[in-house]
Amino acid sequence: MPQTASGIVYPTSADNVDPPGDMQAMANSLEVIVSALLTPPAVRAYNNAGLSMANNTLTVIPLQAESSGMKTVASMHSTSSNTSRLVAPENGVYTLSAMISYAANATGRRVCQVRKNAAGSGLGGTQLHSVNIGPGPTSGTVVTFSDDIALSANDYVEMFGYQLSGGALSVDAGEFNTAMSLHLVRYT
Repeated sequence: MPQTASGIVYPTSADNVDPPGDMQAMANSLEVIVSALLTPPAVRAYNNAGLSMANNTLTVIPLQAESSGMKTVASMHSTSSNTSRLVAPENGVYTLSAMISYAANATGRRVCQVRKNAAGSGLGGTQLHSVNIGPGPTSGTVVTFSDDIALSANDYVEMFGYQLSGGALSVDAGEFNTAMSLHLVRYT
């Protein structure tokens, strides 16, 4: 019997029906469907080492760690290769959230940008979202956004930072400082 990309088996009119075997295959498919509905693909990763960002340079943000209990599909993120990428395992609409925490500096602008399939290049792929704000005068600046985006299976998103302080500026490390998450909300 044929099956979907998600592994769901379904009979067609051309299939010879083997009731016990087909019922088991359909029961297994139902288990896959229920599991996908109860635990949709999701991941949240963050920068745990900090980063010195050059002035006037769009810089990809590595995400070397994952929030505990937030990763439901292993292929969505790697902590050892292409760490800046969050990968969509299925076709669907995903909620994407991103935030970059910049060190205090009252000069210039701060940007958080997300691109699809960019291969680590600030000019690559497709820009999905960009937020550009002025810095806080005496404290750090956090640039954040959340949006629903359509992705195909194996598309990936990467977060980039940009700042115009006149010199290098630190990006704060930590799970609640510089992070990105991807959560499937609807299959397409």
